Amino acid sequence: MRAEWVAYGLVTLLGLLTLYTYAFFVAAQGLALLLTRRSRPRLRTWLAIQSIVALVLAPYVLLVIQPTIEHLNSQSQSGEVKPLGQLLGETWAGLAAGVTLAPPTAGVLALGVGVIAAVGLLAKVIRPRSQFEQVIYLVTALVVPLLLFYPLHLRLPWFQPRVFAFIAPAVYLLVAWGLVALWHGTPVWAGHDLIPANGERPTTTWQAGEEIRDPHILTFEPNTPPGSYVLEAGLYNPATGQRLHVLRADGSEGEDHIALMTLTVR
Repeated sequence: MRAEWVAYGLVTLLGLLTLYTYAFFVAAQGLALLLTRRSRPRLRTWLAIQSIVALVLAPYVLLVIQPTIEHLNSQSQSGEVKPLGQLLGETWAGLAAGVTLAPPTAGVLALGVGVIAAVGLLAKVIRPRSQFEQVIYLVTALVVPLLLFYPLHLRLPWFQPRVFAFIAPAVYLLVAWGLVALWHGTPVWAGHDLIPANGERPTTTWQAGEEIRDPHILTFEPNTPPGSYVLEAGLYNPATGQRLHVLRADGSEGEDHIALMTLTVR
């Protein structure tokens, strides 16, 4: 874990040296840690890492802050203040469709990518075993930097979507969620999460070859349409939301679930 924090600190330092707007992304990370209960214990370590990064960067910031302000003032002479909605839209279009396509084509492509991303976000939120913390991380990574940047934009109206290139991975993850949801099609209409054996037998207590009785009560959503539904079982790491894969006889990884039976809702 210590090595991971050191790596995170180095990435943060490089990001801040590359783009000043990366500071807004760092702020979004802190907010996400604060909003997610399981991640709050990491907040103190995160603050310590950021304090070290700030101390390392302080001499550099003092050296370049005045030339940077002059450069931004110069660029802003030809810029214009944009409404927040327009700024959000241009940023999304730049990340989703690039900046080289003509506006009509870029707009259509960005809209299509946006719909897929919205499907992915909705699929994560409505799942009974919702990995809601992942949703919080991605939403804060996408929205908070732009909201924090906007007051600066009002003062220095220069803006290019590329200054938020660092949030592109969050866009791609949302799109990936959407593609997975569209590929699987049917949403999850019932589910139940609990530590095995009603919370009494976590997997850390299991022994090889042992049989564990793990009852679950499923309650279907009231608006579940009639039809046949596959009952699946799976395991995931509660700290990360990462689902575990089935281990095949040859040692390779299989699916992240097991299909048990088919149920019919009338």
